[in-house]
Amino acid sequence: MEEDDSFEELRAEIASWGYVLNTRIAELLKKVSGIDSLRGNTVLHRVARIGDAGVVELLIKSGHAADILAQNEIGRTPLHLAVLNGHEAVLKKLFQHEGATSALMLQDNHGDTPLHHAALSGNRNIIRQLLSGAVNPQDCVSARNKLDLRTPLHYAAGMHDPTNALF
Repeated sequence: MEEDDSFEELRAEIASWGYVLNTRIAELLKKVSGIDSLRGNTVLHRVARIGDAGVVELLIKSGHAADILAQNEIGRTPLHLAVLNGHEAVLKKLFQHEGATSALMLQDNHGDTPLHHAALSGNRNIIRQLLSGAVNPQDCVSARNKLDLRTPLHYAAGMHDPTNALF
């Protein structure tokens, strides 16, 4: 609960300043940045999960771009968390940085990539966004997870009406 309170404070502060980056914002970011030692989440993980695209953009511009590739204790990146929570605007901001392309192929502890999670959710907009950001979409579609060696295409076909193809 403490984590969410700090982000509510962050969101309120930034909103009151109209997203103008200044020393007060930098101080506030320092207050909530770093790694959550219990879960391995960076501040970018936490904001991607919450879904605030404006704060994601601000974090990337203020030196947190490397966190796009950071994996938490269960192997998830901010990209995984944005996909899992259906935050399309956050994905758009993450893909404005070249690191997001590399994060597409990062697997969590189960071997699932962000595209695996998107295929399970059936969110076509997120699937399209992920595939359009991929250097080689075929690699993303054919990536196998560790648990049952399934690809995102397997998940899409198994979870949804195959006559209504997701890819």
